[in-house]
Amino acid sequence: MNIRTKRMGIRPGGNIWIKSLILFGIEFQMGIYGWLSLRKIVFLVLCAVFLKDFFRRRGEAKVPGEVLGLLLSMAVLFGYACCIFRLRSVDYGDSFEGVWFLPRNIVFLTLNAIVFPALLAGYFKDALQFCRAQWNITLFQAAVAVMGKLNKAFALYIYHNFYKDDGRFLDGVMRGVRVVCIDTGGATASVIFFAGLVCALCLLFYDSRSNPYALLAQYCFVLFSLFFIGRTGLYLGTAGLILAVGCLFIKRKPLSLWMSCVLAVLLGLLAGYLLLAPESYMKAHYVKWIGELFVKGAGEGSTIAALAEMEIPPLTEETFWGTGIVYGVARSGVRILHDSGYVRMYAALGIPGFLLYYGGLYGFYTAMLLKIRKKRDKWVLWLLFLGVAVCEYKEPFLGKTPLTVIMTCLFMLERSGFRTGGACEAIPEPALKTCKVGVELV
Repeated sequence: MNIRTKRMGIRPGGNIWIKSLILFGIEFQMGIYGWLSLRKIVFLVLCAVFLKDFFRRRGEAKVPGEVLGLLLSMAVLFGYACCIFRLRSVDYGDSFEGVWFLPRNIVFLTLNAIVFPALLAGYFKDALQFCRAQWNITLFQAAVAVMGKLNKAFALYIYHNFYKDDGRFLDGVMRGVRVVCIDTGGATASVIFFAGLVCALCLLFYDSRSNPYALLAQYCFVLFSLFFIGRTGLYLGTAGLILAVGCLFIKRKPLSLWMSCVLAVLLGLLAGYLLLAPESYMKAHYVKWIGELFVKGAGEGSTIAALAEMEIPPLTEETFWGTGIVYGVARSGVRILHDSGYVRMYAALGIPGFLLYYGGLYGFYTAMLLKIRKKRDKWVLWLLFLGVAVCEYKEPFLGKTPLTVIMTCLFMLERSGFRTGGACEAIPEPALKTCKVGVELV
């Protein structure tokens, strides 16, 4: 992941806050007035920038083969989803009670996985600039979550004005157990935060302009906010930090010493919350909630056990081709009540739809990852990719979050990577003996 800031004339910091706002507008739905939303405004701005660059290049545009393959897969999947929806809706009739898999979901996925990233890839100069913008968004959302935890009135304001759901979170927010962010919350927010934490790791390893110590302190702040948002992102983010500590301990001990100090700061934040926060802040609840993995593991009563106990629809002629529904009871009596994204896609669109959906997406990301030559680049992005693939077993995150926007942008921008130094260049000279980083991506 590399940049050439001087040759491109980009000032350190520059217009990164504007770019962060543009990226935020694409990722999160934020209404302004009536039908007007930030996303619609941002989309028009990005289209204008894209057309300007397109005509400046005299109509020349290069489309990677992986993108064309994913577009073809999504086009075939859309046609298949339309056929299944039409067939099943006629068979089941108007009396059906459940949740249909609507073909428009494929359109939204295509926008997030291909269209929006294609526009953003032309707007951002490189992968590191994108990581800075994504990290700014993550820090902002983390600050919203922590402020909501400190002030229930603020949490309720965010919930009623900037968060849309079916009411399930309201009771938790009222009791002070849950907090929400702008247009996201719960496990969904925690997984998005995990993608932001991976961007922070990219900055740590590759961005010579970032202060590694400030970056690590910010990383710990985001992990602290996840203590009140969701466990999935907290577990994955902690694993990423541990891996980073191990890597830096081997390569450059001075920075690993600082990272150990930052880990101590994180533990201090948690200890301060547990010792000083009043009991009204639900300390016992959070300790039990976060510690489930270490106490229950995959045993009885754990989330993993609950998912394992959910019934997977048996393979029949109906489920092979797809029932068309993601939640409910099919006409044949097959119950579809599983939370997993994989199971829901199999139940809704059958084996053909499942292969087109996940085969297209995962094949696209894998093909782009395999073209990265340097091992450290692959290490960071494989962490993101595999983390998202594991999370999909819990819920259908790929279809309902901006994860595909983030992943595709990172992978596409890295295809045009340049040569630069990493964050370790900010460390004093004695620490540079084994720390110089030069990365070249194709």
